[in-house]
Amino acid sequence: MMTSITRRFSVRDIMTRKVVTVQPEDTLREVVDTLIKQRVSGAPVMSGGTIAGVISRSDILEFLATTPAVPTTTPQFAQWGELESDEDQEDEQATSFYMDLWEDAGADVVERFAETQGPEWDLLAEVTVAAVMTRKLEMVTPNASVRTAARRMLDQGIHRLLVVDQGILVGVVSMTDLVRLIARGALVTSS
Repeated sequence: MMTSITRRFSVRDIMTRKVVTVQPEDTLREVVDTLIKQRVSGAPVMSGGTIAGVISRSDILEFLATTPAVPTTTPQFAQWGELESDEDQEDEQATSFYMDLWEDAGADVVERFAETQGPEWDLLAEVTVAAVMTRKLEMVTPNASVRTAARRMLDQGIHRLLVVDQGILVGVVSMTDLVRLIARGALVTSS
C-alpha cells in the first residue's frame, strides 16, 4: 500500500499565519500562561523585530525537570527534635537527618509547573525566556513543499518550523498543521 499526496501542497497552504510570539525578557510563568491561553505548544521569541529563538512546553518541562526542586513546605523546628551530641556519630546519620527534613525537596515537576501561588519560590516567575529558549532556529520558506517541511521536522526531532520570507517571520508550520492536512483527506491511499 502506498500513500501519495493528491496535489502538491506548499508550506504556505498549511502554515499558521497568526503567530503567537513572546519576548526574551518574559518570565516562564508568563509564557506558560500565554501558551495555555492561545492553545499552542510553543512560540517564536522575538527581540526588536528579530527572531531570537523558540520556546516550547518541552523546553520549559526540561528546565523544570533538570532544576533542583524547591521544597513546597517549610520544616517546623518542633519536628526537628534534639540533636544527638555523640561525637562518634557517622556522617551518614547526619546526612539522613537532613534528608528527612527535606523529604519533599523532590517535589513533582507537574506540581511545580501548575502551582502559581504559595509561600515557596515560584521558579517559573523567576526565570526568563532567554535562559531557557532554543537558540538554534529551524526555518523554511513559504514555497517549500509540505514533504520537505515534514522531513526536516522528523530529521531534527522538532515539532515546528518557522516560516520566513526574506528574513521576515510570516508563519509557523507545525506537526499539528501536518495532521490537519491528513485529516482533511489530502492524503489518499493507492495500490
